[in-house]
Amino acid sequence: MPRRPARETPGRPQGREEPQSEMHPLVPLTAAAALAGAGCPAPAAPASGPAPAATLESARRRLRESGSAEVVRTTRELVAFQTIAELGPPADNPEFAALAAYLERRAAEHGLDFRIHGPHDAYEVLLRGRSGRRALTIVTHVDVVPAADPPQRLAPGAPVEGWTVPPFEVSERDGFLYGRGVEDDKGPVAAALVALETLAAAGFVPEGDVVLAMGTAEESDWDGMRRYAAEAPAAEHVVSVDARFPVVVAENGFVAWELRAPLAAASPAGPDELVVLHVAGGRSLTRIPDRAELWLGPGPAGLDAALAAARAACAAERAGRDDPDFDAHAVPAERAGRPAVRVEARGRAAHSSEPESAANALWMLAGVAARLPLAPGGARALLAILHESFDGDPYGERLGLARRDPQLGPLVVAPTVLAVEDGTLRLRINMRRPDDAGREAFAAELDAAAARLGAAHPGVVQADERYVGEPYRVPADSALVRTLLEIYRSEAGEPEAQAATVRGGTYARLFPGAVSFGPCAPGVPYGGHAADERIARRQLELTLRGLFEAMVRLAGPDP
Repeated sequence: MPRRPARETPGRPQGREEPQSEMHPLVPLTAAAALAGAGCPAPAAPASGPAPAATLESARRRLRESGSAEVVRTTRELVAFQTIAELGPPADNPEFAALAAYLERRAAEHGLDFRIHGPHDAYEVLLRGRSGRRALTIVTHVDVVPAADPPQRLAPGAPVEGWTVPPFEVSERDGFLYGRGVEDDKGPVAAALVALETLAAAGFVPEGDVVLAMGTAEESDWDGMRRYAAEAPAAEHVVSVDARFPVVVAENGFVAWELRAPLAAASPAGPDELVVLHVAGGRSLTRIPDRAELWLGPGPAGLDAALAAARAACAAERAGRDDPDFDAHAVPAERAGRPAVRVEARGRAAHSSEPESAANALWMLAGVAARLPLAPGGARALLAILHESFDGDPYGERLGLARRDPQLGPLVVAPTVLAVEDGTLRLRINMRRPDDAGREAFAAELDAAAARLGAAHPGVVQADERYVGEPYRVPADSALVRTLLEIYRSEAGEPEAQAATVRGGTYARLFPGAVSFGPCAPGVPYGGHAADERIARRQLELTLRGLFEAMVRLAGPDP
């Protein structure tokens, strides 16, 4: 689900036109042309004729007998590819090339087509139907968020702080699969692949094509999938598998906002004042950080006095927090050859769309800073804003931005990144807005909030670029929603299940009328961006069965 102004294009200023995309035709992939984009002739269309009941019963029997083991095996194989778009664009990233070759080989083994769209904008696995039209497109993504900080390709079995298992080797314990991408979104990709292969092996020929479309940079840059959505043949039905069950009919609007201030601090005015040398926390706009740090230079009173003050502030802040995952410690250190005090704050990571389930390390760091005699400067100002206007308030009340929608619920606010770039301290904030009041009206409220903060803390300004997205809604009584609800109620044994909403954003919003269908269970906090990412095996099996039935029901014919 939903990184970086994810699920909508990050950092795109309001009112600016989207760039015109270069046309890249859909072409079948060959091993020699995986990166070159060369094509080969498409196979002939399948013969017409009804899908016999025996064919579907054979496919369902195969799914019952081997589907669970096969979807786990496939998830394990997909997770092994470290497809982190942040480490390099998919068109030039060897992990994506290797994954494309894997998908091509696997599709060929099962009589399916494989195609690359554009410069590795998206991959397709296609079960051809009789009519030549597209009946159903299942939309997923194969890129993942980094497992390590800073982002890097990991050696096999390499330990990663915060993880109890190797991130790119699927582990199974207590009914859960663990690994980067098992929930977001390689487990769902595996479920869709196995469903397609099971139908193909049974000789099922749908009325229209069934396509598994896999974006390659959902966690970092939506431009490639926007090109795919504009250029690929339209399907009658589009279903995303990147949210939760039963079926998602509305998503909040995505907001990326940033406050800035110069890092440079004044010299200590008194013997006890501390100079902020550096401050940092978080790397992704859509992940609430579990670590943050503050480096302090001692004033005239010396290092011992600075360390004692920092340790006292950490102890007081720990005592004042109810959540046991909040923690802070101070240690002596050196920075740029100078004696310093390093304060580390810890919390609990979560997706930025669910700030209530997190213990934001930036809150903790700001709480410690509020107890320290910091020298004036941009760092003191932004840390004070964090403490006064964000700490403990995930709904934007103190910012003057709070609102609630009857369907989508409250606005949520999460400061997620605090970083120094070229001498400027930047605080990046992710919001999920539920109302349809319009971009311009909400942007004006952001301007007013920034003006109030700047007046209280001179030197703090908002960045020129920001993104304000609109909520996405689909009628809850559409034929697609009704069909998917029927499937979920039957497969999950929940006859009263109703359509749901999410605060995150998915690729569904790029395809008019599209909805999301799994994989997360109703009421379970989303953990796709956290350490020890996991998914219940039974939930992955439910996703497999649900997608199988969706392919049969929506691509037909179902005798």
